[in-house]
Amino acid sequence: MALQAEEPTSTLKLLTDLSAKLSDNNFPGAVDAFAATMPGYGDVVANLGALANQYDVICVIEIKEESGDEARRKAETEWFLQLKSKQEGGPTERRTVTVRVTTERIKSKWRITSLEPRSVLAPPQVR
Repeated sequence: MALQAEEPTSTLKLLTDLSAKLSDNNFPGAVDAFAATMPGYGDVVANLGALANQYDVICVIEIKEESGDEARRKAETEWFLQLKSKQEGGPTERRTVTVRVTTERIKSKWRITSLEPRSVLAPPQVR
């Protein structure tokens, strides 16, 4: 009998892909991680668009705890974001935020269906 390698959890893969897409400034790919039915989806899309247009992003997401089943999973995560303005001499903001994420299998694809706080993806406030 062949041994199978342990596969990463659905949440780990989804968040790893999201982190890479944010860091690659891949706006359509980042949006694809979220379910259109998610509360605040429009705000998330608008914020991701603003980030893609105005900032170079470095994103790392670490899962602290995860639970659930093959249809729905919940995770407590730690997000590190560095947002560097695309304007010459513009500001850089660094964030470390604990984020609660719910993922669900929708038509055979895993999507984020809840993200709290959603403000983790908001562009920096100009002061």
